[in-house]
Amino acid sequence: MPFVGAQTFTLNCPSTVDANSFFSCTLTSPNLDTTNFGGLDFKISAPSYTVQGNPVSNFGSVQYNSETKKGSLIYDFSTTTGTLLTINLQAGTSSGPVSLTNLKYYDINSVSTEVVSVSSTVNILLAAEEPTPIIGSSEEVEQEPVPIPEPAEKIPEIKEEICTPNWTCSLWTTCQNGNQIRACLDSNNCGTLTGKPVESQSCEEAAEPVQEVTAEEPEEKPGLFGKIWRSILSWFS
Repeated sequence: MPFVGAQTFTLNCPSTVDANSFFSCTLTSPNLDTTNFGGLDFKISAPSYTVQGNPVSNFGSVQYNSETKKGSLIYDFSTTTGTLLTINLQAGTSSGPVSLTNLKYYDINSVSTEVVSVSSTVNILLAAEEPTPIIGSSEEVEQEPVPIPEPAEKIPEIKEEICTPNWTCSLWTTCQNGNQIRACLDSNNCGTLTGKPVESQSCEEAAEPVQEVTAEEPEEKPGLFGKIWRSILSWFS
C-alpha cells in the first residue's frame, strides 16, 4: 500500500474473474486529505487485459490517452469521499497483474510527489474440464450405447432398354431441278438417327414425249367439170 505523507493508495481488483469477462478495478485513498489534494497522474499497465473506455472518478474529471494509456485526474475541490479512479477492463485467458505506474500525487499548489506504483493481481478462471473417469472405479460413468446406423437403402439397378428404330419412308417425289425427296419416320420413336434412310437424292428428269402431228391433206374441191359429172351421175342413180 504506497503512501505519500499521510495519504495511502490502494488498487482494488477482483482476485478471480472468468475468462473473457468484464471487470473493474478501483483506486482508493481512505485517508485522503482533500484540503491539500490537487490531482493525480497515472499510467495503466495491464498486458493481460483490455482497457474498456476511459477511467472515471468521483473526485473530478479524467483526461486519458488510450494509445499511451496515460491519464490525469483533476480534482474538483468539492468531493470528499468516493473512488479516485475506476478502470473497466476485459479479461482474456491469461492471469496477470493490473498496475498504475508513473503515479504522481499533486497537492493544492500543483507540487507533485511521485508514488512508485500500485498493483493488484487478477487470476483468470478457465472453464473446468470434466475429469476422465478411471475404468473400474466408482467414478466410472456408464456410457450410452452407440447406435449402429442402419444400412443404406439399396438402390434398384436400372437396366437400360435397347430401342431399335423402325423406319418407314414415303414414296419419292417427282424429279424437280435434278432432285427428289421423301420423308422417313421411326414408328418406335427411339429418338435416334441410327439407320435412318436417306431422304434426298439426285435424279434425271424424264424427257416429255414428242407428239407427231400429221398434216391433213387439203380437200380437193371439184372443178366445173367435176360438178357437171357429179350431177349426171346423180341423175341416173
